[in-house]
Amino acid sequence: MAYHNENDKISKIKDKLSLVTSMMMDNIEEIELRGEKLNDIVVNAEELETNAKNFHKASKNLKWKVIGSVIILTIIAVVIFTCCLLILVLIVVLIYCLGVPSANRCQQKK
Repeated sequence: MAYHNENDKISKIKDKLSLVTSMMMDNIEEIELRGEKLNDIVVNAEELETNAKNFHKASKNLKWKVIGSVIILTIIAVVIFTCCLLILVLIVVLIYCLGVPSANRCQQKK
């Protein structure tokens, strides 16, 4: 009977050991999966950092292109405004000198 009792104890210990071993193997697999997920997160973070740097560089370039375009359009607008103003002044002078027949203010007397 003592022999049977000891076999039961050994069997129970082996069952518990088997259960603990199984749990440990499951835990190790979960840790490996977490490690893989962490590696994926690190890779994604590095890609995100690279994309952020590229976006920052591209946005700076775009900003300077827009500033250049605004400067060019401002210069063009000023030139057009100046030309229109000169044409308007020329028209007013011509109307004043040629448009009033009774007053020959712009012509020299002979």
